[in-house]
Amino acid sequence: MTVWLRIVCLASVLIVGCASTEEQAASDDDGALPMDQLQQMAAERYGAEAAVDVLPNAPESYVLVRQQRPETPEQPVALTSYFVYAVAGDTVSAEERGLPGTVAWADSHHVRVRLTPGTVGVQGEAPPPYLVDVRTGQRQAEDSDGLD
Repeated sequence: MTVWLRIVCLASVLIVGCASTEEQAASDDDGALPMDQLQQMAAERYGAEAAVDVLPNAPESYVLVRQQRPETPEQPVALTSYFVYAVAGDTVSAEERGLPGTVAWADSHHVRVRLTPGTVGVQGEAPPPYLVDVRTGQRQAEDSDGLD
């Protein structure tokens, strides 16, 4: 009788332990950002040695992956390239390369692009910043009412 009791106890411990391990693994996969995949995508676009910033939005539904090349004697203007990865769709929803300026989150669904003065338009004037809606990839003027 004690042998059967030990077998039943051991089996129940194993079953409960395996079930909680599977649940933990599933919950880890559901909420985690695919950092390795994002780094690989950045390396394919910008080169294996390129340093990138990986910046999720507040709900972590989109990720801004930004690479900023500093000024050099050959290239006197810092250049920024970026792409926005949609986590749910496993797709790139917006992308631009070689921008003379900066890119950052404006809100959870828009990135703000600010171009360096003197690089576009009339010399010395700062071109107007614009927003990119990461859900559609469409540009819009920063002063439009499209912000969430």
